[in-house]
Amino acid sequence: MRSTAMSWVLVAALAAVTATPAGGTADRDGMALFEGRVIDLREGWGEAEACLVTDTNELARCFRSEQELLSAIRTAEASTQSGLQEVAAASACSSSLRLYDGTNYTGTVLYLSTRTTWINLSSYGFSDKTSSFKVGACSVYLADLSNGGGDWYSTSATTAGKVAATMLSGWNNRISSVYIQ
Repeated sequence: MRSTAMSWVLVAALAAVTATPAGGTADRDGMALFEGRVIDLREGWGEAEACLVTDTNELARCFRSEQELLSAIRTAEASTQSGLQEVAAASACSSSLRLYDGTNYTGTVLYLSTRTTWINLSSYGFSDKTSSFKVGACSVYLADLSNGGGDWYSTSATTAGKVAATMLSGWNNRISSVYIQ
């Protein structure tokens, strides 16, 4: 588990180093690196099918497929130095929350690992799109309004390791914000 958590820190570090727009202070909300260029996820994902958000203060990283995203994580994990393990363990869950816009874990997918803050999915062009999900190693809250407002998805269904191939009745395409503990 520690090596997987360590990979999130490395991926975040790589994103910070390679994906900072000119000037380095541009608003990163909704911005992502995809095939060497910066895209605004709020304007649409284009050909990207899978995006990884490891730190809401940095650019997301997007890929053509979930398999490419997972391959990038494995590559980062393989090149990580053991000295980062303690930092990784303190800053990230060992696996991400995965939100899918199709049932049965299909369609575009958003991986999230930023903890202890509400993440507004509109920032990533993913508000009101979740049709299935996989909770990683940390329990989550799913809310139907921004900043955790409105109703919350059943918390018994969002504990660590839970999966849902379909949403509970009335919840399909309704999630607008998430919180990872």
